[in-house]
Amino acid sequence: MDLAGKGKKTGKARIPDHLRRRALVSCDRCKKRRIRCSRSSGTDAQEACQSCMEAGVNCESTLPRKTRIYGSVETLSVRYRVLDALIKGLYPQKDTNDLQTLYAIAEAHDITLPTFDEQTVAEEVFSQPPKQVVTSPQHSQGSGGSPSMASREVEGSPGSSSSRKPSVVVEEKLVPMPQGPSHYIGPSSSFGFVLTVRNMVAEFNAALKTVQPEDERSKISADFAGSNWSKALEPIVKEESDSSEDNVDMRMTDPMRPARAPRPRAPSLFPGSKITVLSLLPHKEVTDTFISAYFEHVHPNYPLFHQPTFHARYEAMWLQQHVLMRDVEPGWICTIFMLLVFGAQALEDRDTRQSVQIQRHYLDLVQARMHQLISATTLINVQALLLLQLYQHNCNQRNSAFMLLGCASRMAMALGMHREGTIGGFDSMEREVRKRVWWTAYSFEQLQCAILGRPCAIDDMEVNVTFPDEMMLDSGTSVPQGYVEYSVRLSQLLSSVRRKIYASPSSTTQQGEYPKISVAIQFLLDLDSWHNSLPPPLRLEFHSSSPKHRRAVILLHILYHHIQSLVTRPFILRKVGVQLARKLGRHVRSQDLDTEELNLSHSCGTYSRKSAVLLHQLLVNGMFDGVQWVDAYYIYHSVFILAFDFLARPWDEPDTPEDSARKQAVRDLMNALQPIKLCPTFTILTQVALQLAKIVGIFDVPSSSSQGQ
Repeated sequence: MDLAGKGKKTGKARIPDHLRRRALVSCDRCKKRRIRCSRSSGTDAQEACQSCMEAGVNCESTLPRKTRIYGSVETLSVRYRVLDALIKGLYPQKDTNDLQTLYAIAEAHDITLPTFDEQTVAEEVFSQPPKQVVTSPQHSQGSGGSPSMASREVEGSPGSSSSRKPSVVVEEKLVPMPQGPSHYIGPSSSFGFVLTVRNMVAEFNAALKTVQPEDERSKISADFAGSNWSKALEPIVKEESDSSEDNVDMRMTDPMRPARAPRPRAPSLFPGSKITVLSLLPHKEVTDTFISAYFEHVHPNYPLFHQPTFHARYEAMWLQQHVLMRDVEPGWICTIFMLLVFGAQALEDRDTRQSVQIQRHYLDLVQARMHQLISATTLINVQALLLLQLYQHNCNQRNSAFMLLGCASRMAMALGMHREGTIGGFDSMEREVRKRVWWTAYSFEQLQCAILGRPCAIDDMEVNVTFPDEMMLDSGTSVPQGYVEYSVRLSQLLSSVRRKIYASPSSTTQQGEYPKISVAIQFLLDLDSWHNSLPPPLRLEFHSSSPKHRRAVILLHILYHHIQSLVTRPFILRKVGVQLARKLGRHVRSQDLDTEELNLSHSCGTYSRKSAVLLHQLLVNGMFDGVQWVDAYYIYHSVFILAFDFLARPWDEPDTPEDSARKQAVRDLMNALQPIKLCPTFTILTQVALQLAKIVGIFDVPSSSSQGQ
């Protein structure tokens, strides 16, 4: 063999005629039977094929050869749209959307069209523009070229010829930001889910435009479908912070009420300057008030400290009046600044303007010391970073918060806080504080990874530290005994759901795969086992005399129902997608959804309604926190699920008792939420959920005269 010539391929190798067995033109009988048509010579079309000779029948070739279309999905989609526009331009008086009209035009011009018997129309080529061929953020839930489930039903099923091809890495969409680069949002993310629903609403709107007059509901629907970027990941325009010291009077003697005295000259932010610690703080009485507000409102949800130990160090700080900033541990002073930020936020109703100024001022001081926080690995630095990320998360800076959370988690691991065997050399109280900080960071990390659909920085296989002793830390004042253990177990189930139900597609063969029903059912059984194992103080039936304990238990059960809805969310998405496809007149392969799939999709609404009822309890009992914790996120997700279930139903279809109960749960929840102040992140998210509830008719939409507020 000539090895030198091996690399010089001038064209496709052709089989010599005397060796060819397969016919150049298949006979009619072999075409219909879809079998190989072989002749002894291969080139003589008049010779009978082997199959016909064995059957003793006449071998003839009269049927036209199949017309094959070659090209990529993108080029074929463009070609189709060009041809469609061309035919509409040539025949403006005819309904060229009707297939029979096209056949009539062809017959009038004596044009023979190919037949499509026993062939599957590849709608993924002809129904979507090229940009939608790339997977949407909700891909693993069944969102395809079009992010709706309907498109997945319309397209070819997995396991076809594509499954026999080598795996190809799937290109995944990045979510555009209002400014700056796009960001990754994974399959489990709520934003990916919303983006999928936006596209489904857009498809629905396009179909209804020709048959339904435009009204206020259609305007809301168009506005809802038109947004394709996240306002809650990063602010649209970051507000320029005013000069920090010019906004806050350090002589203030009452929270939110600055004294009428000349403001001191703004001290330098650089640690090398001779600035004392106390010169950057308000009067002690004011600082005490802010610190107390933090421990009252934030600490029970997000425990990071042992209060007596913290207060001992805090009081000692006030006795050292001449200590310079450069001589104080950066993590400690940043922690004090962040507690002032949270305290001012909690007391914002006293003077909103002054509260915002205080928050900006101390936030600037913390951010000016960021390099010091991340360059030294200490427990107090971990605590400061966790405080900063929580504040940013609630202020439309979730990308930044996610990065800080990962930094804090890795710093904690560098300190060995995730390992039980690394507690030597610490006193008993410090060991418990380390455990408390670790499990607080762990639980929030799992929640944020599920919300954003991003990988976790923590490997559960590496973690063996035990749970903190809550009685030793807080005497059980913040949460009931055993709460942390069961909360962490629930967070671990959430992590498993994110990784297994919402696994990111790694190849094109995985794009159309739904979560296996058996996997979803097993998760629901695991969640039921968790629920059944709860001790009495953690059950809803147990009526604690402590409002903090009652709130903690209700939030625990809200998270439980939220995870149940995450397990079943792909199935309600698929059900509504199929309903929408049928409503739009598309060909749907599966004529009926599987009974178990329908049951799971129904359960998703049931779990969301249970969450809504518990959230309503928090609202009416004055235990709801819309500013400094994630209560409002659960409202956003549960209302969105409940509203989404009505998207593809006819508005004139009578509601079942369950439908009426679900709609009423949404109305009760959103009405109770109206007077509640929400942080910027959740203000945006709850408005998105309210939009969808109006689109599907749960709320009456005001007329155009009363709109535009």
